[in-house]
Amino acid sequence: MICEPIFKKLKVGEHVMWDDQCQAAFDKIKEVLSSPPVLSLPVAGLPLSLYLTVTDTAIRAMLAQTVDKEERAIFYISKKFLDYEVNYTPLEKSCFALVCATKKLTHYMLSYSVSVYSKMDPIKAVSDFVADNPIEETEVVDTWSFSDEDVVHVEDDVWDLYFNGASNYMGYGVGILFISPVGEHVPVSIKLDFNVTNNAAEYEACLLGLRSALDLGVKKLLILGIYIKSQSLALYKTRIEELENYFEDIQYIHLPREENQFIDALSKLDALINIPDHIDNMPICVERRSSPAYVKAIDDAKEGETEPWYTAILKFKETGEYPSDLAMRGKHALRMLSAQFIRTDDGQLYKKMAQGVLL
Repeated sequence: MICEPIFKKLKVGEHVMWDDQCQAAFDKIKEVLSSPPVLSLPVAGLPLSLYLTVTDTAIRAMLAQTVDKEERAIFYISKKFLDYEVNYTPLEKSCFALVCATKKLTHYMLSYSVSVYSKMDPIKAVSDFVADNPIEETEVVDTWSFSDEDVVHVEDDVWDLYFNGASNYMGYGVGILFISPVGEHVPVSIKLDFNVTNNAAEYEACLLGLRSALDLGVKKLLILGIYIKSQSLALYKTRIEELENYFEDIQYIHLPREENQFIDALSKLDALINIPDHIDNMPICVERRSSPAYVKAIDDAKEGETEPWYTAILKFKETGEYPSDLAMRGKHALRMLSAQFIRTDDGQLYKKMAQGVLL
């Protein structure tokens, strides 16, 4: 581990003497920080590679993906061994590294095919151990009996569809949410300009979801929502059965409204909102902010100028100078904002995110 010589000096009772090893570690840290790795987003459909490295004092892992014959880093993991973990055997340390990586990268491993590369093979070691130490059973185990057999098995190419309808004194609306096999969320909401009951609104939402799924080219669908049995709604049921014939596989799960809160809120929003007669679509934009509101105190892009928004930040990181027309409050905001960025030797500016990720 790069920082190990410096960490040893920080222990209680340790004689602090800056030596050549500490200086070499410090120089290495500066080199790494001045040329930070840029992480990439994984490309859906391509396998991932997990590289595990184990030393006497720490474990490291890198998740990567090869795209167009170029290997791109996606995620880094580093952990220093605790005192008792140092006593593990090399094989135990390799298994421990795999466990740590699996816990940290669960969301990737559930969505992608992952190949593990390590000097030792922790997976083979675990399988050999299980084979050599079978569990003695006093009763015959039914291999076809599972505790979670009531859970529907979803294949990789199955889409999830959540739906809900709302009817109240303000109006009527339906909301649906698609979740693709790779975890992409596609919400859709529609306001109904005709009178429907609560039960009919649920069927309207389900029909909207089925038609939208066909438009998206979905062949396998898992539908989650509230199902109403009513003879007065037989026409809705007939239409749903007609659309079901266009899918290769379609399954239903009853989901109470309290467990379907996002779609419930979406459908109620449609019912409450008033859309003018001359407007067919009224988009709702939900943004994600990665910086606090005080950033707006910096007027880094005057009207008519073509400089990018980060010009003042980059100049401050290079020279420590403020824009000439910046007030005291703006200078304070610029200092706080600049602390969230790193400037490399080649003049590139990167945003520091959680866990050391640079964007």
